[in-house]
Amino acid sequence: MAIAQTVMSKVVLPVGLRALQVARHPMGMLLHEDGRNDPYRYYDRIRRRGIVQAPVLGTLMIADHAGITEVLRDHGRFSHDYEAAGARMNEVPEEFQEAPKAKEMLLLMDPPDHTRVRRLVGKAFTPRAIESLESWIADQADELVCEAAGSGAFDLIEDVALPLPLAVICKMLGVPLEDRDEFEHWGHEVAAGLDLQLDTSSIARTAEAQLHVGRYLSGLIE
Repeated sequence: MAIAQTVMSKVVLPVGLRALQVARHPMGMLLHEDGRNDPYRYYDRIRRRGIVQAPVLGTLMIADHAGITEVLRDHGRFSHDYEAAGARMNEVPEEFQEAPKAKEMLLLMDPPDHTRVRRLVGKAFTPRAIESLESWIADQADELVCEAAGSGAFDLIEDVALPLPLAVICKMLGVPLEDRDEFEHWGHEVAAGLDLQLDTSSIARTAEAQLHVGRYLSGLIE
């Protein structure tokens, strides 16, 4: 799912969103509890339409592979960098201004910065590096599946598919086992910031988590 956003208004945005949800517009519904619980029907509607626009939100959505590929690769017309694109995104509360900025995140960089940083990060994902983790990952997967199955009915996503990559990320970053629960909490809050956030409490939680992660990782580096 690719989302492009332009300038948003604190007043117009919530009102416009409610209007879209009343009209059952797929973009509005994806930001509604109903859509968050079951987004796939709305993904299908967006995919069938190609590009879905919601001018009142300053947003467009694309859900087909060809369209998303075009957006991701056409750096002349599209940008990952909100600031470079002239967009005014979520305003971070003053007490969290030290949190990492969007332009400092790999996902939100444009070339050549994205290329430079991705090349550095890629060294951790060479075939040899991943192969060295294979047996450890298999052990983690076995442990998670056995623990989940031992409780009877379980949620495959919540009990296996989420904690496994988190464990691998922590392993690669050197996050101690005793810190993983807290790191997982921060990770969920930071990831939530990739969505369109409307209420100040959500924005504050994401900014606070980014601040904690930044400080924590700086501590590991030191």
